[in-house]
Amino acid sequence: MSGVNLPGTWHSQSSVDRHCQLSRRTRFVLAQKVRDQVEEIAGAGGTPLVVAENSTALGVIYLKDIVKGGLKERLVRLARWVSAAS
Repeated sequence: MSGVNLPGTWHSQSSVDRHCQLSRRTRFVLAQKVRDQVEEIAGAGGTPLVVAENSTALGVIYLKDIVKGGLKERLVRLARWVSAAS
């Protein structure tokens, strides 16, 4: 969880799981609209991040996970290096 604490208010952004953990200790509740946005983003392959002010969820950020080109080849080279070192 990251955010900003100001006198009398706090703003945060984090995963849905982290906000659910927070809700066990506070009165934080995710509205159904926010839950629907989370499900839509997760279903599309993204990472949903909940943005909140105090105990109110303001919305959801769609964090798109992008796999960089050439990653498969780098993993193959790493696997070869690890087996050669064993």
